[in-house]
Amino acid sequence: MDCLANKKILIVSDSGNLLRCVNLSLQRNGCQTILARDAVKAVGLAMFERPDLILIDTELHIGDSDRITAHLKSVHETSTVPIIMIQKESSSRSIEPNNQCQLNAFIQSPFDTQKLLDTIQSVFQISSSTNVKNQSRQDRAA
Repeated sequence: MDCLANKKILIVSDSGNLLRCVNLSLQRNGCQTILARDAVKAVGLAMFERPDLILIDTELHIGDSDRITAHLKSVHETSTVPIIMIQKESSSRSIEPNNQCQLNAFIQSPFDTQKLLDTIQSVFQISSSTNVKNQSRQDRAA
């Protein structure tokens, strides 16, 4: 997974098990990880660290995952950062419809490491393709 090497990924969860599992998987694949256990810290770290991607656990304190997503997509500095939501298969919690369209991907846990890595790689490929198209449009407009 060379395309993941040196990517900076913010992982947001108040579940120690999820943080450890995802953190270890990403670090083994060359990613630099940043960990946040709550919404306030996540927003601050996203603004300061400027991650390449953000993983958010939907089980974060009630409603916080939706609020973080909406906030990060509304702020210029983080509006283009891809976001992947992680939701427990057994969760009864639903993602707000407005946030569904702002997400770049969604993954259910439990998941195997390869599925997580494939999802992240796919999001990076799509984001890269979109950025190239947007740059072409800007070049033609200039």
